[in-house]
Amino acid sequence: MIYRYPSIQYKRVRGKSAIFCIDEGVDALSAFFDRPSRSLSISGRTFDMKIHRMYLDEVIFQVWTQSFSYQLHRWIGLNPDNLTTYNQLKARGDESGIKSLLSRVLIGNMIAMAKGIHWDVDKKIELSVTEIVRVAKVSMKGVSLLGFDLNFTCNVFLPPNIGLGKSNSLGFGVVRPLSSQKIQTSIKSDYDDSNA
Repeated sequence: MIYRYPSIQYKRVRGKSAIFCIDEGVDALSAFFDRPSRSLSISGRTFDMKIHRMYLDEVIFQVWTQSFSYQLHRWIGLNPDNLTTYNQLKARGDESGIKSLLSRVLIGNMIAMAKGIHWDVDKKIELSVTEIVRVAKVSMKGVSLLGFDLNFTCNVFLPPNIGLGKSNSLGFGVVRPLSSQKIQTSIKSDYDDSNA
């Protein structure tokens, strides 16, 4: 099986369903909204879509000289080998080792994302897990896995709600800025259909 970074990701943002698109996912969603009917058929049931708000931003992915702070929610990042290492570090009470392990895995997630969006990373990604907020079991397709809520710093600017790690297309591994940091982005449009 070949892993491919998902260009369409489903989320819950402030209690509402959301779709996050990147790269060719933007074109696919645009084609959907160009259709005369905006209904979806899921498991034989038809739902009419009502759009509350749509943003279309252009973000330049690059490695910066400064670091940015992020929160990561319900991140599923550990494969069986990394899970074994994590459990060994946890048994020894080695929090520094755990943070180092999670940082390395997250860098791998960033590189996988970069390949998926055709971004040629030309400088070293510096990433450090600064706080492990919560570790809890999460259920994915009936399988119980470890999910992490954590804070990290990184020298890559990530747009809010982008996903990292396993099942990010299903709302796991959601990244949000920890503060009001922002890099200049070119906003193409801001569509608000609150009355829909």
